[in-house]
Amino acid sequence: MKYRHYLVVICWLALGWAAYGHSCISVDRSFRGYCFLDPNIIYYKTPSAPVFLSFESLTEAYGSRHQAQLNENVQEWRDRICNQATVQDIYALIYKSSLNDIQYLYTAAAGKSRALDAFQRGNSFSRYLVRNKCVETIAYLDFAKRCEPHVVPAADAWSTPPRDTLAMKRLIEQARGQFLEVKSDYIRLRYAYQMIRLAHYAKDYPMVVELYNYLMPKIDHDPSVVEYWIKGHLAGAYMALGRHVEASYLYAQVFDNSRGKAETAYRSFRIRSDEEWEQCLLMCQSDRERAALYVMRASAADSRAVEEMEKIYELYPNNPHLEVLLVREIKKLEKDFLGLSFNDNRLHNKRYQNLPRPEAGKYLIRLQDFVQKAAREKQVARPDLWKISEGYLELLGGNYYDAERTFRQAGEMVSNDTLRAQLNVFRLALRISQWQDATDTLDQEVYAIRSKNPYYQAFEDFTDFLNDKMVQLYTAKGQAGKAFLVQYPLRDLKPNPRAQELEDLIALCRKLTPTRIEQLMVAKNDTATMLHDLLNIKATMLMARGDPGAALETWKEMLPIDAETFGFFNPFPERLGDCVHCPIKDAGASLTKRQLAEKLLEMEFRANAGVPGADTLYYELGLAWYNMSWFGHAWRATDFFRSGGSMAVQRRLQTKDFVMPHRYFHLGNRENMDCSKAQFYFEKARLLATDPEYAARAAFMAAKCERNIQDVAGLPYGARQYQYFELLRTKYRNTEFHNRIIRECKYFATYSARR
Repeated sequence: MKYRHYLVVICWLALGWAAYGHSCISVDRSFRGYCFLDPNIIYYKTPSAPVFLSFESLTEAYGSRHQAQLNENVQEWRDRICNQATVQDIYALIYKSSLNDIQYLYTAAAGKSRALDAFQRGNSFSRYLVRNKCVETIAYLDFAKRCEPHVVPAADAWSTPPRDTLAMKRLIEQARGQFLEVKSDYIRLRYAYQMIRLAHYAKDYPMVVELYNYLMPKIDHDPSVVEYWIKGHLAGAYMALGRHVEASYLYAQVFDNSRGKAETAYRSFRIRSDEEWEQCLLMCQSDRERAALYVMRASAADSRAVEEMEKIYELYPNNPHLEVLLVREIKKLEKDFLGLSFNDNRLHNKRYQNLPRPEAGKYLIRLQDFVQKAAREKQVARPDLWKISEGYLELLGGNYYDAERTFRQAGEMVSNDTLRAQLNVFRLALRISQWQDATDTLDQEVYAIRSKNPYYQAFEDFTDFLNDKMVQLYTAKGQAGKAFLVQYPLRDLKPNPRAQELEDLIALCRKLTPTRIEQLMVAKNDTATMLHDLLNIKATMLMARGDPGAALETWKEMLPIDAETFGFFNPFPERLGDCVHCPIKDAGASLTKRQLAEKLLEMEFRANAGVPGADTLYYELGLAWYNMSWFGHAWRATDFFRSGGSMAVQRRLQTKDFVMPHRYFHLGNRENMDCSKAQFYFEKARLLATDPEYAARAAFMAAKCERNIQDVAGLPYGARQYQYFELLRTKYRNTEFHNRIIRECKYFATYSARR
């Protein structure tokens, strides 16, 4: 019951948030920016690469932690048999075969007159083992298969499967006997691994230590990754026994030497004080081991990694992890500085990522100094990588002149194709960053980059990088329309058209000698521009602002027949009750937007001239302007997008010019909610009407406008005025229309009953 109560509270809070905002949706808090680092510049076998670098290609290459160890195991077997079997066949025999399959293979290798079956004959690893009479190896595979059920990971990551510790210890004792009889030191190492792993999963941590001390001195093996798997289990036992320093020392070795176990070792490493750190350093037997410890410490969330990198460089400059740390730190600084002045998501990054970091500028300078030193002294494994990185850091720091010079020097050093490609990618990023003015010449250069540059096409982030840079330049140049189309399609301008973008784009469509980029921007198809679409948006915007005269002048810039492509409308039907989506009965009276503007102007001219029936003309004008508003069925005559939730947003936010924030439209959504023009015409009709019935109708429609105006203003009911309801209740009380409205309008009936 307690949890049900919590669930109710959570749901209530969620609903409350949904009522407050536009809707209950998640917010993307991830980094939004650019990255031009190619993960292939890192040697893929470096164990720390997939742990420290969140590149998708590295994740795909290594797979999960479990898969990474499987791959490492398969490759270890293949190396031991001198590549005499394929990776696929080794994997199939070790991980996909049954215990019966292994036993069948043993009898064939032992020479007991049993031929390989079809499955085994097709497997190159099986053929190798039988051909070379590797009975010790097959016997080990048999034992490993028996251990497998006791050490496989749990299907549910949140639970620990039950372990048959008695069976596990029987397997350990069985292996002890086999271990002493085996001649191959490598197979002995494998048996030791299985025994120590069984003891670890049985949680008999003292036995893990005892087995390690007993078994390992009896093995004279060549370098093998299996040794580090064993050390990983020994480290886990030490950690469980409270021996954190010894455990962390071993985890650092595992991290340094095993791709399959690197992530587990990294997550398990735990040094809790400076004293423990010094003790751990004293345990190291070589500079490489000490450097591995500094690599682990450099990965800490609060670490100033460059200080650890300097220590690693001092101890072991060829350390492969040093390059991984370099790329990781550059990637962080990319988030801080790359395109910062024009990234349109910089406010999002500041809010959710705290970027750029407060001390990022000072840290960039510190890292630059170290990278320059490493590139100059050339003691690192690949000085050319460090030289390229030096130039990129100068680019990130905004020092474009030095970056260009450094990249030129790096070009003379680089011989590796991957590094040469990375250098050219950085050069392209520098080229774009250096642009300062939007000119026709620059437009031609942009077109060439987009259509021909292979490095632009290889990195998808270049699209946003270049576009955001051009938005900055176009905006500074006063070319608002071009800045808009670089980011968004034309349809995104419709919900809230703005004169600046429209006029700029209309002028661009009429430009006599546009650049190729400009041609592509405004092209509607192979033969026409978007000029007519722009004129439609402009004229519709002017109608929404209540200016049919200016709208008509805009429509006259195209042929009357062209206006027919933008729809037909009939805003004149009278509807006492609002029904936005109800069908129009008299569809034959529909007009194009141009014809509608002409008719409205003609009606107003005649009404103002005082012709007979002026009251009717004013009333119909009121109907037209009301029905073309957000509240009427003909809203599409003055708008392109209508949201039913806009009234609630307007009441709460009291937006300027009825422009509502909207998740889909960066400029917002402007709603045509102003009923003052319609109310003006209804009032004119009421005053001129000689028939009380007609005057009552005009008063009621004016009352609807009055209500909408007060709704939009967010006035509470106690503060509202009911001028036209009062006229209906008093002055037009004896009309048939009054009696009809009493029956049909509960709002008015309630008002009258309270008087």
